[in-house]
Amino acid sequence: MNIHSLRGSLLRQTPGVSISFRLAIAKSMARAVIFLHSASFVHKNIRPETVLTTESGSSYLVGFQKFRATASHTYMLGDALWHENIYRHPTRQGVAPEDMYTMLHDVYSLGVCLLEVGLWSSFVQHVIGPNGEPLILPGLLEIAAVPKMRDERKRAFGLKRVLTELATSKLPSCMGDKYTSLVISCLSCLDKTSKFVNGDATTEIVDDGIDLGARYIQGVLSEIEDISM
Repeated sequence: MNIHSLRGSLLRQTPGVSISFRLAIAKSMARAVIFLHSASFVHKNIRPETVLTTESGSSYLVGFQKFRATASHTYMLGDALWHENIYRHPTRQGVAPEDMYTMLHDVYSLGVCLLEVGLWSSFVQHVIGPNGEPLILPGLLEIAAVPKMRDERKRAFGLKRVLTELATSKLPSCMGDKYTSLVISCLSCLDKTSKFVNGDATTEIVDDGIDLGARYIQGVLSEIEDISM
């Protein structure tokens, strides 16, 4: 059985990747995240480099260097690595993130990965530079086009806007309206207008976001399992 990182699979640009295969990867990723969250852990590093895929579309989370129990303290430390910030919510980007990490931040990261899977295109490319050194460059054009702003927070939210616009404009023709709606729901999971946040006013939201995060990923899994091709 051949196993590859999701990044490697996306970069190979295999022609004719079926919608059912992409959907299998997406469903398997959502199940992996809910399994982690059901055990009261957060991953904190969900991106194509930390997802392994098989020829059948099964997906597995790896890269648990940063994961922790939801009840444990989260360090308010970050970095300026643009190729990792792509998968982080704007409030968790940069060297000094402004928000404590919760399950919903994992959901956002999942949404960015689901966007790449749906488009079957990598937002990051790995190349060898003129001196033989490995380089990490922007992949899909729209991601590279995010304005170079001095204000890191504005740039972070600008990237989120670009991702959402990309999902809205490109995903329907690739994966259909239901999948598009699901990805946008993940990308907007921390917005006040989030449908999963507003859809159930009977559950109390605790300060660390555990109850809300668990409800949200349950809703994501329910929606993605309902999609068939």
